[in-house]
Amino acid sequence: MSNNTKSAALAFLAGAATGGVAALLLAPSSGKDLRNRIGEGAGKAREEATRIASVTRGAAVDGYREAVRRTEKAVDDTRVRAKAGKKAMVDAVAEGKASYARETGQPT
Repeated sequence: MSNNTKSAALAFLAGAATGGVAALLLAPSSGKDLRNRIGEGAGKAREEATRIASVTRGAAVDGYREAVRRTEKAVDDTRVRAKAGKKAMVDAVAEGKASYARETGQPT
């Protein structure tokens, strides 16, 4: 789920919860009925918030693991490239020394 989709879903749920509470508060009913309905609505909101937190936590863990995997791959790739670059440089220096020795007639 993308961040925009998650944000939109959270905004929708927050709006729905707010609308539900407003409807309960504005609808004519006895005090006891109103308190019961508010308690039920709060329980449902708490359950939904727990569910959303669980989903969000799972997405965060997945994102973290993917970031770690990509970082480790980038580090490994960089090590391989650095090792290849080092070898190329050592080879080039050795070839340069050998070439200099050949041109000047000095032993290697």
